[in-house]
Order: sequence, then structure tokens, then C-alpha cells
Amino acid sequence: MLLADVGLFSGDLCSAKQQYTVTKEMLEKNPPKSKDDEAYYSAYLDFRVLAIECHTLGSTLPPWDDFAALLNELDANRMIKRLFQLP
Repeated sequence: MLLADVGLFSGDLCSAKQQYTVTKEMLEKNPPKSKDDEAYYSAYLDFRVLAIECHTLGSTLPPWDDFAALLNELDANRMIKRLFQLP
């Protein structure tokens, strides 16, 4: 997921989207032990892919700050939430 974030922030949207998709598939095959962590990862990945798709299509993303606030309210591991957070 870090590799996908690096691609995203460096402007390589195609690579980032591919990495997010691969990461999601890997997490589905080998989910984290905590259901809360799994939910957090899934929501984070879905948001990033949606944001890339909206940007690619030239449309605006719905208010992401509300989504980010909801994501931060999940009971996932604190370190995961710090490492993979939405602005």
C-alpha cells in the first residue's frame, strides 16, 4: 500500500490504481486478524481507487473530508491509522 501511495503522490495514477487493486486482492486472500483493521484497509483502498477514477474522468470527488472523518472513527489499530490516513 505504501508503494501505491508513493505512486499516487508522485503523479503516477495508473500505477497507483494498479497497486491499490493488487493490495486489496492480497488483503482479501490473507485478511488481517482484526476485523476493524480489515475494515479500515478496505475503506482506505476503496477511497483511493475512487479518487483516482474521479480524477481520471475529470469529475469532482464527493466531499472527502466527511469520509475521512468517518474512516478515522473506525476502531482500527492506531499505528495503521497514522500510517495510512486521509487528509
